[in-house]
Amino acid sequence: MGSVKQEYINKTYNALLNYQQNSYAQRERFENVNYGVNTPINAKKLDDVPQGKVVLSQNVFEELLKVNDESEKAKAEFSYLLTGITEGQTVKFDNIVWCRNNGDKAEADFTPLLSNLNSYVDAVKKLGEKNAVVCNGHTHPKNMSSYAEDFSLYDMAGYMQMKEDNKVFKDGTIDLCGGILSDLNFNFCFYDDKMQNFYKFNDVILELETGEKIPLSCYDRKISREELASRINNPQNQFRQGLRGSVYDVPVEHENEVEDNSRDRNIDNINRNYR
Repeated sequence: MGSVKQEYINKTYNALLNYQQNSYAQRERFENVNYGVNTPINAKKLDDVPQGKVVLSQNVFEELLKVNDESEKAKAEFSYLLTGITEGQTVKFDNIVWCRNNGDKAEADFTPLLSNLNSYVDAVKKLGEKNAVVCNGHTHPKNMSSYAEDFSLYDMAGYMQMKEDNKVFKDGTIDLCGGILSDLNFNFCFYDDKMQNFYKFNDVILELETGEKIPLSCYDRKISREELASRINNPQNQFRQGLRGSVYDVPVEHENEVEDNSRDRNIDNINRNYR
């Protein structure tokens, strides 16, 4: 995730142990599974975003399926950037860029996606839109840790730093959340700088192009690949077939390439969603 200042690591630790409703669960985790900045926080016990929901478009889900399975195959953390809109307590993501990991496999690198993020920020500012949102996310391959579905202290501090140190997120021009993808568990969290606290989205939904909505695994809710595939009605869907296998069969090529739907597409999506 890049370098996180000690100031934000300390503030995140303080927030988890003092501001969470179930601070005992976090304190217990730090006492029993203390890996320093890499300590996995107890994500399932985070406070909830009231009536919070994340909706993934079919396009975003298809790409995240690739990201999930290629990350598992490579046994490395991959980074992704989601963009979309907020509607009340609901976040809708309909665009994604992502990149593979060519360095430390146990640490995702968001740097290759910064140009995409900056392009998106510039477009939002130019259009003067008010409901833009981004997700800074990365994968945790399931076999790398028994706590793969949890955010680390470092992850959480990174989200806090990204919001506090960037005016566009700090002043609310664009909302920001964090994401962990592990074994098709879609875990999202949000840092509220006014409350100085972290919250999780307990409901994540796949919205098909037909309008059908299918619940996805997140935190305590578990839905198997087989069950998910059975809920998708069209047997010709390529990603439905991918769900049948344990690993989506995608050739790993162009290792240094950032997976991008093109800069112009990001701007097109803003024009479509924000008018």
